[in-house]
Amino acid sequence: MQWNLLAMQENWEHLRYFLALARSGNLAVAARQLGKAPATVWRHLESLEGDLGTRLFDQRRGGYRLSEKGQLLLRQAEAVESEIFAAHQSVAQRHVQVAGEVRLTAPEFLAVWLAETLLPDLLSRHRGLAVEIVTAMPAAGLSRRESDLALRFDPVIAKDFANEASFDIGFGVYAAAAYEERYGRAETPERFAGQRLIGFDDTSGHVAPQRWLSRGAREAEVVLRSNSAALRKAAAERGLGVTLLPSLMGDASAQLEAWFPGSQLGRLPLHVLTAERVRQYPRVRLVRDRLLAHLDRHRAALAG
Repeated sequence: MQWNLLAMQENWEHLRYFLALARSGNLAVAARQLGKAPATVWRHLESLEGDLGTRLFDQRRGGYRLSEKGQLLLRQAEAVESEIFAAHQSVAQRHVQVAGEVRLTAPEFLAVWLAETLLPDLLSRHRGLAVEIVTAMPAAGLSRRESDLALRFDPVIAKDFANEASFDIGFGVYAAAAYEERYGRAETPERFAGQRLIGFDDTSGHVAPQRWLSRGAREAEVVLRSNSAALRKAAAERGLGVTLLPSLMGDASAQLEAWFPGSQLGRLPLHVLTAERVRQYPRVRLVRDRLLAHLDRHRAALAG
């Protein structure tokens, strides 16, 4: 079933209410996002259903679910929303509110950093926006369309993802002063005899500069393994051993000192990917553009 796009654009006010309820599934939440009373939201939806001559929602226990016709309308309504958003951005050059959820997958250390440095301002400016961040997502998960945006070290993903940009991520070897007092300091990244190492587990060991992967920490005694950079950082801060960390994380710790910084170990390219199926949706474009700008402003800190 197709609806006339021109008529839909003329009915944009009704569609705004429709999109809010379609994305939240809850009348009260949709009303709060729009700054309106629930009764106002429902009146717009009734008018839209009357204009289209079809039921768009089924009321279920705990909320509202799109009907089959509502699901068809959702795709077209988001296309109209995208066109209106683009027009406002390019012609009016004014702030446009967007709503809905954007799902982002990212390495844990970057997810925490973004939560601290990017999301507070982004979410305060766009009250109807929600960001879901997943910190462990295999490439197979992306191919099943489980993410809108992804920050990944592996560049080759499913063909339905666009590679927007890449940024160098530095890594350094870090240890606490108390650890160094007890065990001394390694002379080079390769010579680690007598050192205690906090290493990767088998699932994350490939996320490291090639120099470290091929020759780093030889003859060290491994005392702990983990795929969590936050856990490795905490263990190093307590003096349990020396560990490899992203420079962004290690340099921010007052308890750790960099033995070998990113300029010595090398860097890895981080790729910013967008799912083609949602690439033009206003909420995805907004988060993508703010994310790219934020990463660009912090290139030096990311590179280490």
